[in-house]
Amino acid sequence: MYDDLVPRWQGVLHTAEAEIEANKTRSLPWANIKFSHYMENGHKTVAVGSKGFEKWEEINFPAAGESMSSKEQAQYKYHIDLGGGGEYEQPCVELISHDIFTDIGFYTVPSSCAK
Repeated sequence: MYDDLVPRWQGVLHTAEAEIEANKTRSLPWANIKFSHYMENGHKTVAVGSKGFEKWEEINFPAAGESMSSKEQAQYKYHIDLGGGGEYEQPCVELISHDIFTDIGFYTVPSSCAK
């Protein structure tokens, strides 16, 4: 079943497992891969507290999470953009680890941002 999930939902599942383990060991979860927004009727919608995620919230499953500003994101060493299939909202934002992701072929840069 795991292999049938798209990468975004695989990440949510990893988050659920990481949170369970963190609660047992009283530590921070190793992953936080949740939906901060989703598309509803053609509009970007906040996931937390939304109708689209209410069933997940009812069973306390960590599918929806808060978004982070660029300043907050800058505090983290790694960023994994699993995307959602849409256009880049900020196509030329540079990540601190950009060269690492480019070297391993994990992160692709839109041609409009190529140096």
